[in-house]
Amino acid sequence: MAMHNDAILSRRSFLAITGLSASSLALTACGGSGSSSSAAGSSAGSAASSGDATWDAINSAKTIKVGTETAYAPYAYRDADDKLTGFDVEIGNAIYEKMGLTVDWMDTKWDSLISGMDAKQCDACMDQIAITDERKEKYIFSEPYCYAYGGVLALPDSGISSVADLNGKNCAGTATSNWTAIVEENGGVLVTTTGFQDSVQLVEQGRADAVLVEELTELDYLKNNPDSPLQIVARTDDFTEVAVMMRQDCTELQAKINEAVAALKEDGTLAEISKKYFDEDVTTQK
Repeated sequence: MAMHNDAILSRRSFLAITGLSASSLALTACGGSGSSSSAAGSSAGSAASSGDATWDAINSAKTIKVGTETAYAPYAYRDADDKLTGFDVEIGNAIYEKMGLTVDWMDTKWDSLISGMDAKQCDACMDQIAITDERKEKYIFSEPYCYAYGGVLALPDSGISSVADLNGKNCAGTATSNWTAIVEENGGVLVTTTGFQDSVQLVEQGRADAVLVEELTELDYLKNNPDSPLQIVARTDDFTEVAVMMRQDCTELQAKINEAVAALKEDGTLAEISKKYFDEDVTTQK
């Protein structure tokens, strides 16, 4: 079963990384207006004249070194045979195979993941990394391969069909979660818990009406707990875009990755990988 907690979500999610309030999300979320994708595409458009030494070295060796953190299923982890696998890993393997490359995965801790890329210990990073305005000041991103919404998990007869319906409902969650801010802005009443598992248990027992967290976490929970009576009854309009992150001078590498992502979306490969892990296609915008 996948391991999830608020630390995992806050470390990667757009809300926690930027420290923005829920009310400002609609104005600044990268996915809300599609601005981050446009930025990625425009950077890639100038790749031909960029003189990307990183891509030249990768193309010569036919190997790319990609950093990730194998601490949390289902994104990147080691199975019972110590084989590296997971949603991000399989997406990455598909992208680089499409590019004719062998992947050398660098398994490291989150705190040293990006600094390792800065030091050119790896060529790119894939670890459910969200595109944010702050990160775009220093790095470039591929087109998104994952769109992460917030989801409302509840019993099917809860009467909740939108985030606005949380008004007056008892919503389980941690006091410090950014999702809690969205609950309260919509009139929900917080029932404080210690984490996602505790929140889900309260809703399943009927001691709370709903829980609002990242939808990927909920999809993973439902896949691994098919007997759960809960359903995702609503999702937020705003979302986070997840992509491959690279150094700013890797514009030709960015362009090559974008070509592969587009091809894999078109032929259904990304959707197939997504459904394997989440029973749903999270690689396209809803």
